[in-house]
Amino acid sequence: MLRHILLVVLSLLFVAVAATPAGAHITRPGQSTFGAQALVPPNSDPFTVGPRTPAVVDGPCTDRSAALQYADEKGHDHLKIENHAVACQMQQQAFLDLKKELDSDPLGNDDEVLGEMDVEGDVAAVLITYPRAGVLFFDVSNPAAPKFLRRYNGPACEGTAIDVDCGAFVDLSRDGKTAFLSVQQISVIPGLNPGAIAEPARPGVQVINVATGMLTEEQPVVSVGGVHTSRDHVVPDGPKSAEKPRRPGQYLFSVANGEGIQVSRVVSGPLGPALDDVGLISIDDTHDMFIQDDPIDGRTYMYVAAGFDTGFLVYDVTDPQAAVGDGKQLLAQWDLTPQCRNDWYSHTIDVATRNGRRYVTMPTEGFNNGAQSEDDQRGGCGKTSGNGDKASALWIVDATDFKALGQGTFADATDGRGTPAARAVKIKAASEQALTATWTNAAARPAQNINFTGHNQQIVGDRIYLSGYHSGVTVLDASAAFAGLNERPKELGFIVPSGTPTRPIYDQVNNPVIPFFSAFINFRPLIWDMVFYKGSVLAADMTGGFYAFTDPPPAPATDGAPKTAPAPPAQPAQPAAPAATPTPVACQSRAGFVSATARGTGRNGGLELDFRRRIDEPVTVDIFQQSRGRRVTGERRVRRFTGKTGPFEWNGRDGRGRKLPNGVYFARFRIESPSGQADTVRVTLGRSKGRFGPRRAFYRRDSCGTLQKFKLSRPVFGGKRSTSLGIAYRLNQGARVQVTVANRRERVIRRYSARQLDAGRTQRLTLPARGLARGDYRIKLSVTRDGRTTTSTLTANRL
Repeated sequence: MLRHILLVVLSLLFVAVAATPAGAHITRPGQSTFGAQALVPPNSDPFTVGPRTPAVVDGPCTDRSAALQYADEKGHDHLKIENHAVACQMQQQAFLDLKKELDSDPLGNDDEVLGEMDVEGDVAAVLITYPRAGVLFFDVSNPAAPKFLRRYNGPACEGTAIDVDCGAFVDLSRDGKTAFLSVQQISVIPGLNPGAIAEPARPGVQVINVATGMLTEEQPVVSVGGVHTSRDHVVPDGPKSAEKPRRPGQYLFSVANGEGIQVSRVVSGPLGPALDDVGLISIDDTHDMFIQDDPIDGRTYMYVAAGFDTGFLVYDVTDPQAAVGDGKQLLAQWDLTPQCRNDWYSHTIDVATRNGRRYVTMPTEGFNNGAQSEDDQRGGCGKTSGNGDKASALWIVDATDFKALGQGTFADATDGRGTPAARAVKIKAASEQALTATWTNAAARPAQNINFTGHNQQIVGDRIYLSGYHSGVTVLDASAAFAGLNERPKELGFIVPSGTPTRPIYDQVNNPVIPFFSAFINFRPLIWDMVFYKGSVLAADMTGGFYAFTDPPPAPATDGAPKTAPAPPAQPAQPAAPAATPTPVACQSRAGFVSATARGTGRNGGLELDFRRRIDEPVTVDIFQQSRGRRVTGERRVRRFTGKTGPFEWNGRDGRGRKLPNGVYFARFRIESPSGQADTVRVTLGRSKGRFGPRRAFYRRDSCGTLQKFKLSRPVFGGKRSTSLGIAYRLNQGARVQVTVANRRERVIRRYSARQLDAGRTQRLTLPARGLARGDYRIKLSVTRDGRTTTSTLTANRL
């Protein structure tokens, strides 16, 4: 992603246009964020999870994660650390507020922004990313009680033209004695506040002696704006041949933005470790990589998360010299949407080897970089560049068979401006076949502008440790997926750090022409990275302190088996053959409710909420406001009731005791079914003259018939802003579908083209509000299969 951003920024600087670019991790400040609910729940949206919906089996912390970890209700103050003191099966062991540690530099201050981190040899390295580059070193021989050692003072970031995080990444050698600091910079104009003096950053890599905190080598790297990531790896001795060469030694692999991956050999220099250039592996776009001596065949493989350009690439770097150039040792390519240029963004990557199979885990980073192109929107790539309007996915992919993922045939790391259509078909088919399972957050919370997206990850055993910016740290049990089952990893624990005192948030005294990095740090907490080490979880808050947390206990034994069969091994791609669709998980989730109703109680303005259950589990009821007057308010939750086991009355007042205004509302009843799925019923309500009354449904309950899902984005649309109405549906079986829209006089005012559709893919339509009179509109969906037609109708009011 940074390659695209920097090119845009450079052009803006040359023409002196004061616009706002997107960033390596975050995007345009000022873009609107998205509400609490995605149009299609991420656990059923094939664009998010792929062609096969995973089974959902709740972990010990899944419910609490959904309810607490992703707080974003209206009026929520994201800067108050005390608002975020939530956790499940994890506890704080240590907290260093870092005020003194950051003030130990005469040029520094306690408002410096922290970033990535690494742990090796009982040393933790925490990156200082802005307004200057640097590293904080800690003794973590006892990770439950970390001790500050020293800091390395790096160069100054620019901040006059644009404020770029020049401290991009820190990586430690295996013995913990050497640190490699990646440096980004676009111009040579420093940006420290007046009175601070430091040398401007230069794009490249700095090599640091951890014991002394001194620079031993600086390597310039040809790039578009610098180096984003550097990773150290030792290629071991082992078998070699003319066909499979090997060149043992210690190497550094560095992401040269816009160019590829710069390979250097780590050698002894006059001041300590130094770097000798080996060459460049040319790749269109790169964000991060994971390098591993493969337990299956002993070769050294580099797995590359390729940003916007593709999902991931795999290279043989057993002989790094043989890998430089244009794809000489490219083994595989994976991408669910190769036809799309700016949809989701591949961020970090890791690999687990289980029972002779390689499982790649890759979280996507969600953000809002403006609208996608019209061509990509028509191509089904989504609406927002960065997919910030969706819950970000963490994909688990079976990459055992490199040939099935294009080795020597369709895999290509230098696509230029786009992937040719014929090759995209092959990549997509092979990628869908290789996808094993998917995780999205328990609250179905859209990523927004990175607030609730996964970021960095680490695999330890069958656990995935995931940092998530404003959502803290999450620990997932991926044992089922690592056994080849299409089952969503379940939450074993989470914690949203809330240590006090907090540090001040950096305030740029001289505002840059193009604000970037300083524009997205106004949140507490912001967990960029975390590392599991010796039984503890270490994490650094970008705008806070350094933490140690307890690891969650093992998950309790259950007698519930995963709900889907193991994913088959990847086979050679057959583009013409559609992927099989398993029985939808929704068909296993209807056992919760027999019925659920909401009725007005008359003059007192309350509601009688009643339900009948098939299982002895508590019910959660939420009341959402959808409109006020002629204004569409969106999904604004006004009251929540938890732990309900029978009917009850509500007085119609919000949590502060205030009467609710007139408008359209809905009540949502939710219960956990034996299958681990949530059974949900929505009841639409109108409020007039202070009383609740019934309204027609806008949301059809999931079904095991031919039509699985059918819903409208909300029960109202239009209003003063002419908000459009979203229509979404999904089939359990292939059928012919016709959608029509009629007004209150039953006159058809819109007829969408009838289509023959496959099962298992969510279809979306939009009804514009402009030109439509106020009143109710009925959306009728007719499904025809084997000569039999069934019809469902939903209603929305044009305000």
